[in-house]
Amino acid sequence: MRQIILLVLALSVFSSIGAAQYGFTATNNLPVANSVNDQAVPKLAARSDGGTWIAWFDRAGANYDVRLQRLDANGYELFPHNGMLVSGNPQSSSLVDWDLINDSAGNAVLTFTDTRAGGDLDVYAYRVSPTGTMLWGINGVVLSSDAHFEANPVVAEMTDGSFVFAWSRSPTVGVARLAVQKLDPAGLPQFGAVALEIFGGATDDPGFVGIVAALSGSYILSWIRDITPFTAPRHLWVQRYDTNGTAMWGIAPVQVYNAAALPIAYKPETLSDGIGGCWIAWHVSVGAFYQSRIQHLDANGVEVFAHNGVEISLEPNRSDFNPSVVPLAATGDVLVFYNKRDSAQAQWGIGGQRITSGGALAWGQNGIEFVPYDGILEEVPRAVATSNGAMCFVEQASGVNATSLVGFRVDANGLPLWTPTVQFACSTPSPKDKLRVGRGQNDSALLCWNDARTDINDVYAQNVRANGGLGAAPSAVTPYGCGINIPGSLTLTSGTPSIGTNFSVGLHDPTSSMAIGSMSLLVVSALPLPGFPCGAALPNYGMVAGSTGELLVDLNVTILPILTGPTWVGAPVPFAFALPNFTSIIGFDVFMQGALVDGVGRVGLSNGVVVHIGP
Repeated sequence: MRQIILLVLALSVFSSIGAAQYGFTATNNLPVANSVNDQAVPKLAARSDGGTWIAWFDRAGANYDVRLQRLDANGYELFPHNGMLVSGNPQSSSLVDWDLINDSAGNAVLTFTDTRAGGDLDVYAYRVSPTGTMLWGINGVVLSSDAHFEANPVVAEMTDGSFVFAWSRSPTVGVARLAVQKLDPAGLPQFGAVALEIFGGATDDPGFVGIVAALSGSYILSWIRDITPFTAPRHLWVQRYDTNGTAMWGIAPVQVYNAAALPIAYKPETLSDGIGGCWIAWHVSVGAFYQSRIQHLDANGVEVFAHNGVEISLEPNRSDFNPSVVPLAATGDVLVFYNKRDSAQAQWGIGGQRITSGGALAWGQNGIEFVPYDGILEEVPRAVATSNGAMCFVEQASGVNATSLVGFRVDANGLPLWTPTVQFACSTPSPKDKLRVGRGQNDSALLCWNDARTDINDVYAQNVRANGGLGAAPSAVTPYGCGINIPGSLTLTSGTPSIGTNFSVGLHDPTSSMAIGSMSLLVVSALPLPGFPCGAALPNYGMVAGSTGELLVDLNVTILPILTGPTWVGAPVPFAFALPNFTSIIGFDVFMQGALVDGVGRVGLSNGVVVHIGP
């Protein structure tokens, strides 16, 4: 009975802390937006503090509103659940693509289209502070207001602190073109009311524009140079522009690929190389199979590789789709991950390749297979950089509506760093779509996606730690500042932490400054404890220190919980406890720290330790 009372008390102490956080198992992901009806086309932008912005179109009512959520590094929601309203202006039920970034000041910058000014789509921009302040006004900045059809806006922050937006503009009558607008940090347009327009030939229909910042406030645009009629070839063009919107790589754009027609409604991937140029990767149909290719343009627009790019894999009888690129800044090489299929698209797998700065295939002409090539469907891979390589994640379907998310991590030489190599980020079987990834702190990855486990579409999120584990990673312990810091540490004193076994954790004072019989508290938590009380606020649990200052508490981990927040457990030694039941667990880390009260009532904090439970 005493054990039950103490556990309930411990849980109630933290009832004010938000219940939502990243899940610790692949079946317990974080629901970011789960209102009724459709929450669609989510976007993710990682923040430098380990948190993330997530935004989406939300049809909980009659309209597709734009909503935004900010998560901290542990996955706690910092805005109300289901996010803050960014825009409730009229929106077309046929949604086009849009963009979200985290700027250098930690604000969210969003650009999207809606129909507030009429039936055609116009383009708008918003900037939202970490506290939810609408920095460019409650209705944002108008980037276009005309009778043209405009779609798929993108945004990048320039090195001078300005923001450049680009989108396709298709008049009812007249020549199609790209439109570009630049805003200063206050949101004031720099390219006039109509915006800068980029024209091609009289029959061009450019679209699927990408943008990256270059040096000295300049930027690089990539786009598909489509030609009317519909069946005409589609080629890949790239150009760099200075701060005034003047082309820097000659009057005509660089034709990166013009050997064959690129797919319909396809957007290549463009990334900055950090020194004024860019990497660009795409796939194209050649004969009975598809090829994935990559090109590097330097700061002068010169193609570093042979014209039309390097073919990423030469594996026979395989199509390669949707290349995802991770630059290795230290070497000038890149890692590329791609979906490989047979000609009938009945067998799938995920492969990878390292392309050297000179264009060589460092992992052999067939690359390395990371997700087995078999009858299990894999969709578009999404890769994110780590300190020594990359993580890659993909939607995986083993049957109708039985879609999960899996991932793997490799070093720069292609060596898998997880055991098993492929691990689940989400194992709940349900339709999934629009997977997005970003880089978190300490080599973690941040994910969000559309998920239909409950209704037509919700938005879920998950972090994946450097070791492949899920859930918030414990941080370093610091003194409380409300007393002296009693030196001490937590050590594993007996047993091996694993499911179905007992083990002991000792709170040990190596200087033996703990008086025998002093009061102590053992904290068992999946998270660092925010706002941990000190002094008289500490629970009055009596634990008797041993003759060497060591405190032993037996932990019975036969049944493990899914922890949704910090949990305290403490009682006189010896004390073994069983935590609430649930059906399964893959494994998680327990963060343990000791709060010590010495013989005269002073409070200090021992160092923390992480004990891994499970495989």
